Amino acid sequence: MILRPAWMERAACRGVDTRAFYANGKHSREQVNAARKICADCPVRPQCAAYAIETGEYYGVWGGMSQQELRQRRRRFTSRAKDDQREAA
Repeated sequence: MILRPAWMERAACRGVDTRAFYANGKHSREQVNAARKICADCPVRPQCAAYAIETGEYYGVWGGMSQQELRQRRRRFTSRAKDDQREAA
């Protein structure tokens, strides 16, 4: 059994085929935009994005962000965490 965070039960994507959030092929931009529409009014969008960044999700649309956007945020998150560690030492 996979333990999921409680916020996932309130996600707008609950019950949607997960393939909708993993774009590939020549229509990937349209797939990403369709996934973002599902995320647009999701009540747990911030939690979803934070989860993806913190757990290192590399693929898919999470919290309405594309793979590229997630990577950019992850770099900022990681560099901030490293800075915080240096300051604490």
